[in-house]
Amino acid sequence: MSYNNRDQSFPVNSAEMKEESMILKGNSLSLLNEFELILESDPLIDEVGFIHPSQFVTLNKEASSSLEHEDANFWSRDHKLAISTDVLLPLYKAVKDVFLHAISQYKRHENLSDASWDEGNLESEVMKHSKALLLLSCDFGTAWNFRKLIVSKKQHILIFLDELFLSALVLSYSPKSEQAWCHRRWVIKMIAGKCSTMQDIVGKESELVEKIAERSKMNYRAWNHRCWLVSYMTTEQVLHELKKSRNWAGLHVADNSCFHYRTRLMLRVREDHCHKLEDGTSDGNDEIYRIWQEELDWNEALIKCYVGREALWLHRRFLSLSWIRHFITNLGDTSNYHVCKSSINADIGIFMDNELHLANSCSTIPDNEFEDFQAQAIYSATYILWLTKLISHNYSFPFTSKHLKPSLLSLQSNVVSCINPNHNATIHHLGNQPKVRSVLPETRPALALSYDFEETHLMRLLNRSCKAGKYSESLYFLECMVAKDYQPDPTLITYTILIEAYILEGGIDEALKLLDEMLSRGLEPDTFTYNVITRGLCKEGKVDRAFEFVRTLNSRGCKPDVITYNILLRALLNQGKWDEGEKWMSEIFSRGCEPNVVTYSILISSLCRDGKIEESVNLVKVMKEKGLTPDAYCYDPLIAAFCREGKLDMAIEFLDCMISDGFLPDIVNYNTIMAALCKNGNGDHAVEIFGKLDEVGCPPNVSSYNTMLSALWSSGDRYRGLGMISQMLSKGIDPDVITYNSLISCLCRDGMVDEAIGLLADMLSGRFQPNIVSYKIVLLGLCKAHRIDDAIEVLAAMIENGCQPNEATYTLLIEGIGFSGSRAQAMELANSLYIMKAISEDSFRRLNKTFPLLDGIFTECAGYKLKHLFFELVPDFSYYPVRRKLDRFLVWGD
Repeated sequence: MSYNNRDQSFPVNSAEMKEESMILKGNSLSLLNEFELILESDPLIDEVGFIHPSQFVTLNKEASSSLEHEDANFWSRDHKLAISTDVLLPLYKAVKDVFLHAISQYKRHENLSDASWDEGNLESEVMKHSKALLLLSCDFGTAWNFRKLIVSKKQHILIFLDELFLSALVLSYSPKSEQAWCHRRWVIKMIAGKCSTMQDIVGKESELVEKIAERSKMNYRAWNHRCWLVSYMTTEQVLHELKKSRNWAGLHVADNSCFHYRTRLMLRVREDHCHKLEDGTSDGNDEIYRIWQEELDWNEALIKCYVGREALWLHRRFLSLSWIRHFITNLGDTSNYHVCKSSINADIGIFMDNELHLANSCSTIPDNEFEDFQAQAIYSATYILWLTKLISHNYSFPFTSKHLKPSLLSLQSNVVSCINPNHNATIHHLGNQPKVRSVLPETRPALALSYDFEETHLMRLLNRSCKAGKYSESLYFLECMVAKDYQPDPTLITYTILIEAYILEGGIDEALKLLDEMLSRGLEPDTFTYNVITRGLCKEGKVDRAFEFVRTLNSRGCKPDVITYNILLRALLNQGKWDEGEKWMSEIFSRGCEPNVVTYSILISSLCRDGKIEESVNLVKVMKEKGLTPDAYCYDPLIAAFCREGKLDMAIEFLDCMISDGFLPDIVNYNTIMAALCKNGNGDHAVEIFGKLDEVGCPPNVSSYNTMLSALWSSGDRYRGLGMISQMLSKGIDPDVITYNSLISCLCRDGMVDEAIGLLADMLSGRFQPNIVSYKIVLLGLCKAHRIDDAIEVLAAMIENGCQPNEATYTLLIEGIGFSGSRAQAMELANSLYIMKAISEDSFRRLNKTFPLLDGIFTECAGYKLKHLFFELVPDFSYYPVRRKLDRFLVWGD
């Protein structure tokens, strides 16, 4: 393919670029100094934000007085700090570099245990730079960890309070930062029991988390922290929180988080009540009864006011469960519990009457109303089912269906039929059968005809199943609707999900029929729906048909978008059709559609896969000229391609470009570079990079340890290689099959084949079964050691354990037999395998050149003999007969 500016290389190393880089580095350090000066001059900054440079003019105009720091990069006033988005990247790079340098200095001096080093100064540097870094990147784990290390050494209450202030500052711009919330919990744990003002701290913490949780939508981390904080509250604080959170919960009845918080508060109230009963400081259960009754009444009022809210019914389950258990265990009055069992029964009866009354009032579904009333009815029926099962299981309370209103009883029976095991088996059975679009009368499910569900009920179940990805259930409910002569009218999203379900199960033709059904019902599919069809056609290899389908979209009233073109481009290039791909790119331009970053990433990945790295590099330059920023999917294949060709300097250079464009490398990038370094004999450099992975916030994974194991072992450092395995296990990282294969390979390379066979046996007894690579490594080690008998035994065991050899395995065994001196027997085996098409003609000719005995003449007799002596015995998994017969043939020829 041809592109603009192919004659230019990228990136270009020149003196001008180096000079420009030095200037940029100096500017970045100047920005860092200015940023840290602002933080030092105003330690009470309580909010940080990032704004566009154009907004600085507005801020400066609104300021009534001159600002202490007034420029185009930072704005600081009234303890608020704004940072220009234009300087974020250079500022982040500068602060990260100085922070990593500071912790490197700190660790080096700490390891040397030099009494002359200025510990306080280095710690101050680490704390200063880590603060600046966390205000730009809140999830930089190494910065948080070093702050914990230094603060825990100091053990001063003021420093701990400073950490709470810093994490609150981080949460001001990133309220969902898991690292910041974890840091606050660590600080509170450290000062618990050591601070006289602990309750004041908990009170302020409660106010902060309340503000953040109620301001940021769906902030589960904040609500989780709020629940965690309950254990540090006093009883008075808990009751205050219970009262204060009621208003917010009443306005956000669909949010489960606040009700989970109230659940935690109620449990804490009950725990405190139990402790008081044990200590004898409580007069009885009146107080806790009152709290629980108020919560039940409040919940009932919300249920009646806000119809069809699942969170309210779930909260009522918790309240009812606690209420029932209170009666059964009879907290606080054990003596009367056994004596007055009838009175307890009466109390439970009163409670059940109230719950049945509530459920009956919610079971009516008005005509022509919103589906919330249908949801309310279903929730009430399932609640009563759950409650009656709970009471009958824990306490023999006389309950019959006469307590239920007819509408609720009917709805309850429908709910029971839906959760019946036979019903689930029917769904499973239908889900495993091939799907048929039209449900004929004779094939309609008989179970569906007995349902009392209305059409809207089934429609709701259908939509929920689709949204949950339960495709078998959704198809089943669609069949039920047809069986009851309903006219299903699913939404466009529902149809699209059903189409995708058919495609996932390999039914593209059925998906196209469903598309036709959409059109016949008057629904107009959008581009997303058509793209699902196009992707499904390409996935099944029907690329030509996909092109035909896309060319009909204009006549269908839908214009293809860039995603459509990308799907087809990827399909062409995956098949290696570069000429057609180039024509398709020209067509994309002619239709006025501009390629996006994904388009270029597809081209770059395909070019790198086919070894056209220079063209990939030029494409990156073209992207930048067009104003597009390459993302990680553009850089990843380039870095991997350079590593494959041994051009590590270019790989590292593009890694730097990737960081400069704002995309941090992931562990896959680092693993690729470390593997290439090891392959090129630069194991020490790989070890150095490995040691810094935690510092750059990219902890090693199992692939990293596998790479380092092979590298260290190959360099002769076995003990450090084995130490990698110990380190991996100590960090809770489980080994995989590749770990075992790497270790087996290392053992075989050093001639320790028996140890490798022992490790292979350990794999068989463990949860990782050896794969074909595992066996090939051991076979290669045995053949190199001229232990052909053992190799044949391993091959037989390989087949016995269900791992079928491939051509490479057979070739390896033939070469092992040949090089051990049995050339004639090796070529007899090769001849037989060739006749049986177990090895290719190219492999046979290559073996014949290596062991030139038969001169290309195929002996059917020898092939027939080997076929019967070896290959027909192996599938029977008869281990020792295989070895004996094959040994006899190789030694005696009969």
